[in-house]
Amino acid sequence: MKNKILGSIRKKLIFILSIIAVIAITLTTTTMFTYISKKRISVDKSRLVNLSNIMGENLLASLSFDDRQSAVNTLYALKVDNSIDGAFLLKNEKSEFAIYIKNKINKTKFKSKLFNMMDTKNFIFSQSNTYIDDENIIVSKPLYLEGEYIGSLFIVSNKDEIKKTLKEIIYVLSLVFIILILITLLMASKLQKIFTDPIFVLTTVMKDIETNYNYEQNISISRNDEFQILFDGFNKMIKTIQEQNTRLKLLADTDPMTHLYNRRYLTKVSESILDLAKRNETDLSVLMLDIDKFKNINDTYGHNVGDDAIISLAIILQEESRKSDILSRWGGEEFVILLPATNIDGALVISEKIRTVVEELVIKIEDVQELKFTVSIGVSQINKERDVSIENSINRADKALYEAKESGRNKVCIN
Repeated sequence: MKNKILGSIRKKLIFILSIIAVIAITLTTTTMFTYISKKRISVDKSRLVNLSNIMGENLLASLSFDDRQSAVNTLYALKVDNSIDGAFLLKNEKSEFAIYIKNKINKTKFKSKLFNMMDTKNFIFSQSNTYIDDENIIVSKPLYLEGEYIGSLFIVSNKDEIKKTLKEIIYVLSLVFIILILITLLMASKLQKIFTDPIFVLTTVMKDIETNYNYEQNISISRNDEFQILFDGFNKMIKTIQEQNTRLKLLADTDPMTHLYNRRYLTKVSESILDLAKRNETDLSVLMLDIDKFKNINDTYGHNVGDDAIISLAIILQEESRKSDILSRWGGEEFVILLPATNIDGALVISEKIRTVVEELVIKIEDVQELKFTVSIGVSQINKERDVSIENSINRADKALYEAKESGRNKVCIN
């Protein structure tokens, strides 16, 4: 699910950047196209107006002397300009005087367009007019002689050159558009790598933690941006969790007074120790011991001294044990020790050593009194063929401990 979300983030980033690029390029292209188109039309319109002014001066004489042939010759001079479709000279308002039409232009359509222009409400014969449609630019020039209106000149220009220019612009802009889109996609790909790769690293680590409870994590990627702060914070958080987990595990598995393992931990690991002994065909022994007449110690000296006795015994057990031995406080003043790779004879040697050291121990009480105490120890060896659980051996050690108590204490007994 998280990988799908991440993939979605990557796709969305590329998509959003691409859309932004398309919009920006489209707006820029449209603006440029519109500007160039209007600019070109404006230039052509100005050119036609200037041309009509020049030709109007030449046609005044033709109109005043009613010389149609001279007017036609003057208009035909326009054929050198490919952008001019034709020209039309009116005498007064609607009397055709002279006309020039390019060969490929339909005369009927040509004149119809002009008359339609004249019939519009905005058209005034006595004023200059400009008419622009999809195909043509038409300029009309009123002609005056000594202040009297005598006719109008119409020059019709096609927009072929404008269209050709615009097509070239569209072609160039299309190429630019494609190139910019490709550049944008490359940039988007680079950006998504910059931003989503660190997210991918974080989600991968977090998924491992969530699935496998693996807090032995560390993001070792080095970056020179804000993600490095995020990585450092994440590593620090994980380290804190590791330390807290270690402390919690220690609190859960150890006795806070003696710092030995507690009964819960010994029960938890005992089965695996038994399985290991059976697989390797090695011996495994159990010691159970407790402080003799511990109630009398508490009643006589107080619970604080009783705690000192328990702590002192725990220290002796640690000093007299091996690294492979599992020491645990079973409850109250009772302790259980698992002795891997140890038979009953070896267990007796260790037990006797512990009993002797404890017997010789002297605890000072407020520098005035002294406390001495002893322990009774029950010993048993695992029967690898018969015992299905280490609890059986612990129970036998418990019975041997009871026997040691009943037979006078400060003893080691076997069951």
